[in-house]
Amino acid sequence: MASNYVDFTVLVSRISNFLGFGMKTYDELTADQLAQVYECLDDGYNEFLIAHNWTFTRKYATLATVADQATNDLPSDFASLCDKKKAFRYDSDNSYSPVVMTSVGHIEQMKTGNDITGRPMFGALRYKDGFTGAALQVYQVLWYPVPDAAYTLAYHYNIVLPTQIRTATPYPIGTQIHGRTILEFCLAAAERILDDTAQIHAQKAQEFLAVSIQNDAKNAPATLGRNADLSHDQGLHVIDDNKYVTVEGTLY
Repeated sequence: MASNYVDFTVLVSRISNFLGFGMKTYDELTADQLAQVYECLDDGYNEFLIAHNWTFTRKYATLATVADQATNDLPSDFASLCDKKKAFRYDSDNSYSPVVMTSVGHIEQMKTGNDITGRPMFGALRYKDGFTGAALQVYQVLWYPVPDAAYTLAYHYNIVLPTQIRTATPYPIGTQIHGRTILEFCLAAAERILDDTAQIHAQKAQEFLAVSIQNDAKNAPATLGRNADLSHDQGLHVIDDNKYVTVEGTLY
């Protein structure tokens, strides 16, 4: 059985050979040949990454709110929340309900009616203002009420997917157990470039993908946590699966 091990060198040489250039390393290829190899490499790798919601593209993180600060920046590799209904959980006190995610407009509306501080019960994602291009633009979470103290919140998020395998980043994300799958996706991309049709490697890519998904499922958590309202706060009542709440008698 073929090895699962792949890296930049292996992928380039295998794609190069399939395209008819021979088993060459990247520095042995002409500029035109290398451009074709990179096209297959990038297309195949990205198709593999979006073929499934992989566990290795998710991260666990915590953040600490700051008293009288309405927002927290999220990591630069943050792409989206894994679970919007129970996105941010109070890490130190599980008796608190998870933060209810809503829209920025909804939070601004609530602030207009009752601009208070306290333990955040609502959150909304938005891009951080002031982007100039000098650094990556990041997401931030807007809280309501504005935190009155430091609260530690835990969350799971999907990362920004890598797009290229190159000399400086020679290893694909995920373990080597998925290496053959990535190779077949890249060779399937090469098939399309040569013949503009899906052939044997496209079929192999789907077969190995099924195996990769099965292996990836072994790393998935059996549960994301208890699905219940554990709030002991007076005035907070979560109803209809957290779609509506009342805060101090006002329905939102």
